[in-house]
Amino acid sequence: QILAGKYRVEAHVGSGGMSVVYKARDQVLGRDVAIKMLSSSRVSDEKSVRRFHQEGTAVGRLNHQNIVSVFDVGLTESGEPFLVMDFASGKMLTELVSFSGRCSLERALHLIDEVLDALIHAHEKGVVHRDLKPSNIIVSNPGETNETVRVFDFGIAKLMTGDEATNSELTQTGEIFGSPLYMSPEQ
Repeated sequence: QILAGKYRVEAHVGSGGMSVVYKARDQVLGRDVAIKMLSSSRVSDEKSVRRFHQEGTAVGRLNHQNIVSVFDVGLTESGEPFLVMDFASGKMLTELVSFSGRCSLERALHLIDEVLDALIHAHEKGVVHRDLKPSNIIVSNPGETNETVRVFDFGIAKLMTGDEATNSELTQTGEIFGSPLYMSPEQ
């Protein structure tokens, strides 16, 4: 399948509660990209579509080596929204921990430092992730000296600047977002 006349979908990468991710090839620029699409069960839900669009807007504000970049936002011919992102190869932090177990203090501090750099950048741009967990962190070149962390999945991010009316429409009082095991205690 070709999206937007230039993204050739090659493989299914993963699925979550709200979206599906595919590996694709940008035929114009000759590079691999990730295509994130709203799950078909959510396409008819206006609030889900607006949240999905907000993710593209939020991540589009960010330009940091430890955050997966968004290159494009669009709609398929049938009206399904999609995001085109940098294809980050590597292993999710959950996979590394499951496979390797506990890592050295030095390595843990390095990984945490890169995640914090990403979050600081996002917060400076008015974006709060709200679902940071090991499965939303990918580690490129695991175990190598050039090991790098990339934070992704800003699907429930909160924009702290801009149109507060839009933000309040997407988050109602009492709504809780995130993965319970990784949420702050006050939530």
